[in-house]
Amino acid sequence: MHYLYSSLDNWIPEEFPVIEVKRMAAIVTLQSIRDPMTQVNGFKAILNCKSNPIRHLRHCTPQNLYLLYHGCQNCLPARIHSYHLVNPSITSKICIEIMKHFFTEELKRKIHIHSSPEELLNFFPADILPTEYGGKLEDFDLTDWLKEVMQPEMLANLCGRPKSLS
Repeated sequence: MHYLYSSLDNWIPEEFPVIEVKRMAAIVTLQSIRDPMTQVNGFKAILNCKSNPIRHLRHCTPQNLYLLYHGCQNCLPARIHSYHLVNPSITSKICIEIMKHFFTEELKRKIHIHSSPEELLNFFPADILPTEYGGKLEDFDLTDWLKEVMQPEMLANLCGRPKSLS
């Protein structure tokens, strides 16, 4: 099982536009799918939503929300077992309420909203949860992994281009 952690607090739209977030999410997810264990077991996603609601609200357009929903559910060649929203802000609650009307019953069952991070311990082992979520994982830094997968050759392989013979 591959676990995806994301925190909206880390995203400052004025410095990192929403189009770049979409590109980055696609690259990280598709690179993760290259792992055979992920291909078999799929993903579980944790999204920390305690961010500044006003800063992100203008990016919650119907187009962006639909792309998020459709991309994850119908285009991603992987299974996402569950989505866990922690510390939901007003923005995230509004987005979920808008999007719920388009969700299938199966997807509605996959979404779990947690008012406190400790509730995640009912769904995840403490060893893989960061300490901020009540787990035991003290440091997880993806910088080295991101540098490796962002190499031009890795990106070319991801896009299905043959390796250069030069």
